[in-house]
Amino acid sequence: MRAAEATHDVYHAWNQVCAGTREGEHVTGLHYVPESNELIVYADGSTWVGELTMMREIIRARMYRLGVDIAGIKVKLSREGYARPKAGVPRTHAQSPSPASHRAVARHPLTAEEDARLD
Repeated sequence: MRAAEATHDVYHAWNQVCAGTREGEHVTGLHYVPESNELIVYADGSTWVGELTMMREIIRARMYRLGVDIAGIKVKLSREGYARPKAGVPRTHAQSPSPASHRAVARHPLTAEEDARLD
């Protein structure tokens, strides 16, 4: 459950930082790897892979300001022939903001005692 919450927070922070930007328009997919705490970003062209690679630390720092601390961002080229969903078509359901969007502090891991209380 924690991995699902972390994934949601990472995607939400990405959308807060990159939605509506020139670079964000060329992102065809995202994949968060909780085991390594990395975000994999798929772009629609090699030019945009280079552009996003140069900007990854700026994006990561802005996500950190929103309370999401990821270890790194990897940018990859989308597979040949992959078409991005058409603009104007909703891709996700509207959701209420996550608790991470209400605070600007980084998360701290739970202590063993706090973790035991959750189970």
